[in-house]
Amino acid sequence: MRTDAFLLLSDAQAVTVDAVSTNALALGAAGVDVGIGEPLAVVFVIDVAADYTSGNETYKFAVRTATASDGTTGAVSIVETPDIAGSALTAGTRFALLLPQNRIASTATHLAAYYDVSGTTPSVTVTAFVQPASMVQNDKYFASGFTVGA
Repeated sequence: MRTDAFLLLSDAQAVTVDAVSTNALALGAAGVDVGIGEPLAVVFVIDVAADYTSGNETYKFAVRTATASDGTTGAVSIVETPDIAGSALTAGTRFALLLPQNRIASTATHLAAYYDVSGTTPSVTVTAFVQPASMVQNDKYFASGFTVGA
């Protein structure tokens, strides 16, 4: 899968504390509602499995708007996952959050991902990017159930 660097919010970002994505998507002007038109999604890919050593580590993923490129100034979450147990976030796990319509504040100029981690030793490495929802795929591979002989 290829994506434009400008649509990349996190590139194998190691997260051990609550954090904003290393990159933010500039909306071009204040209040541009990217939820209007072709549906967009933020795709999250787990690069390195989440830590679940203590059994109490949980992870929440969010998409938020902000009034500055740091992703924290004037930040408002527009969609988020519930808490996810670390045991469910194995390497290769992929999921997407659809960007909702009519949720972009009139002052928002940037879109960013946010990672809310908790527990004794939370740690996860994640890549996140913006993509048209029609291009989001979530592959699942199964054993073939047969053997090919020579």
